[in-house]
Amino acid sequence: MLDLIFSNPLVKLLELGIFHLDDLFFGRRDPYYQPAENMLTFPYLAAVGSAIFYLIMDFFSSVDRQWVMDMIFHLLLCCAGVNVFFYMFNLLGMNSFFKQIFYFCFVSVITFSFTLLIFVIALWAMTILIIIFATLFFISCLASSSSGSGRSSGGSFGGSSGGSSDSGFVRKNQDAYDLSDGTTVAFDAMTGNYVSTDPLFPAEYEKNNDTFTRIN
Repeated sequence: MLDLIFSNPLVKLLELGIFHLDDLFFGRRDPYYQPAENMLTFPYLAAVGSAIFYLIMDFFSSVDRQWVMDMIFHLLLCCAGVNVFFYMFNLLGMNSFFKQIFYFCFVSVITFSFTLLIFVIALWAMTILIIIFATLFFISCLASSSSGSGRSSGGSFGGSSGGSSDSGFVRKNQDAYDLSDGTTVAFDAMTGNYVSTDPLFPAEYEKNNDTFTRIN
């Protein structure tokens, strides 16, 4: 991935086109002239590096965004100026002042426009990638949280279901239960509730799901 970014084949293709264009304009009458071979390499790396630096300063620092943008703009101008200076040595072998001015404009226009263009493209591309990765990370966190809460709820339900058979009573038969205090209750059709089978101390219980509540 990094090799594709820093050795962009599209940049190499553009450099090949500039090489032939340079040779067409300035080397057709000079067999010893050496056209520019890597005119876009330094501007490209400077623009990508500046875009990365801008995003780091923008997202992870409290520095004013306008100040960062102004600093990046001046940095890009300096990098483009250095690249133009590298190719100014070709001026020394040109015997025509018009050709020298034309070559200076040729290198300057290509360098400055390409540097700013790559910076804008790299900035937008990296911003889109950050948004995509942040969205995927947020979705994965939501999925993990949802699955964790589902497992927790499932464990809670399982505990409740398992304890219902031993939650203070034991089913004796279809209509009778032995409660945890030793009392045996049976369903009474007249009251519609459960009544203890103790003839000396009869008590009436109301059954609500898995609990018995004594009424009297």
